[in-house]
Amino acid sequence: MPKTNETARILLVSKDQSVIDDTHAVFSNELFLDLIERGVTPGNLFSVIDETNPDVILFDFAFQQRPFYLVDKIASEYPMCGVIAVLSESQMGDLDRVILAGARAFVHYPYQRDKLISTIQRVVELVEREKAEAAQAPAAPVEISPVHTFTVFSPKGGV
Repeated sequence: MPKTNETARILLVSKDQSVIDDTHAVFSNELFLDLIERGVTPGNLFSVIDETNPDVILFDFAFQQRPFYLVDKIASEYPMCGVIAVLSESQMGDLDRVILAGARAFVHYPYQRDKLISTIQRVVELVEREKAEAAQAPAAPVEISPVHTFTVFSPKGGV
């Protein structure tokens, strides 16, 4: 992971107590993953994201009625925060829509511990690389001198 001395901050967005408990169990032994302990509701979601500034959001697709809209809104308003969708078996048919909505990755619930950890690591690496590229981007646009192109046409051959 690019963050050498820092831990990745993870915000879990779920109302399902079993998802919350299982996520705590997975992260309890991981030193480089910091699970943000905040109660998230549909009403306070964006204020919690603003306050905590997570690296990754684990988004349970059973959180609300319109999860695709919400993932799209999170991804567009917080582009430097990776969204990982937590999907149940019945939601696995919507994988293409999940990615098109803006999620960086998905994990199947119930979790496979190693897959969850490696997915989070990969998304954190992608986000860190994008942050580094954005910092290196030139601030002012590069001026390009105009190029003059002339076209000559004649209906008669041999010109």
